[in-house]
Amino acid sequence: MPCPVRFPGFQGTRLHPRLLPQRPSGRRTAAGSLPARHGLYLRVPSSESPEWKRAQLVVRVFDGEEPLYLRYADSGKLVRAPHALWVNVNDVMIGELRAILGKENVAVVD
Repeated sequence: MPCPVRFPGFQGTRLHPRLLPQRPSGRRTAAGSLPARHGLYLRVPSSESPEWKRAQLVVRVFDGEEPLYLRYADSGKLVRAPHALWVNVNDVMIGELRAILGKENVAVVD
């Protein structure tokens, strides 16, 4: 049976644990990393690289609701791009991005 939760200042108030915000489960994939979120993932040399600047031109043409994630090779950081750079994933865009960044640097996660 779930243990009720008490909050200071609310004497006698109890909430069922299902009503509390859920934390990520922390489950890991077979490779040991956390599961990826859906979206388009690009690995670029840096935020100022000519490859990223060219890729931005392609991304801006195919604006949509799919999140874009960037992995900067110089720092190793993974960032979610601003909503203005989210995309509508399609074969033409993927082909152009692979031509600019290389096939191994473009991935789509459903």
